[in-house]
Amino acid sequence: MVFATKEEREKAKQKLAKKGNGLMVEEVKNKDPLVTLKDVLSANTDEDILKALKNQNRPIFEDIAEGDDRVAVKYRRKGRNQHIGHVVLSVSPKIWKRVTDRGCNKAIVGCRCVTTRPKMCEGRCGRAGSRQGLRM
Repeated sequence: MVFATKEEREKAKQKLAKKGNGLMVEEVKNKDPLVTLKDVLSANTDEDILKALKNQNRPIFEDIAEGDDRVAVKYRRKGRNQHIGHVVLSVSPKIWKRVTDRGCNKAIVGCRCVTTRPKMCEGRCGRAGSRQGLRM
């Protein structure tokens, strides 16, 4: 449920906690943003990609606290041939900001320099039905 103020939210939580039979009330947590690594060799495993990303791109990961250095492989997409694919990573907001704020949108994974892009949600325009890039 969406509320205009914190007071309204707290009132609703208290009412649900008192009268709700077996209902659980939780705060909504934001999901980590996504980053796409383009043209990664398919021979690399998920562990290899994460290890190479952290070891070979130290400026992105330096001075980040232990809990804020979250990087996980979300899923893989097919590339232009069977040897190359695109890897979608779920990263912490601090790492996402460093990746997107850099002047260069490249990262090194293994022996290849790959393109990094913020993952965009594709939506459709309600009027024309055309594709639009909407930020997640």
